[in-house]
Amino acid sequence: MTFTLRNASTSITIAACLLTLSSCCRNMATFPTLSTSSFDATAIPINADKLTKPTEGSSWNFYVLFLDSNNNMLQDAIKDTLEKGKGDVIINAKVCMSRIRVVYFGAESIKVEGTVINTKALAKAKAKAKAKK
Repeated sequence: MTFTLRNASTSITIAACLLTLSSCCRNMATFPTLSTSSFDATAIPINADKLTKPTEGSSWNFYVLFLDSNNNMLQDAIKDTLEKGKGDVIINAKVCMSRIRVVYFGAESIKVEGTVINTKALAKAKAKAKAKK
């Protein structure tokens, strides 16, 4: 097979399409505690990360050119994680972002993973234990 300009342009086009269609996930941040509302930090036990399994929540955003469909992706991902874990605070939270683009269209995803703790339930249990003494 001989090398021609047409073969080179076809190879470059295929490589560009593959790069455009590929998604890239990157770690955005790690937080010791994360919540969308106030919480009682004294209710979190020292070994809280061993109480439950890590929970994962996410939020998606679709866009055309530069027009977004969701501007509160991080907050929605945090709320999703808290709802799935039935708590009010996430400890040892990792935030990851993925992005997929196809020419003028695209989608973004923010994923939040961490141990969800229900500090209100822990505070009530602590208050009951104190009242019994």
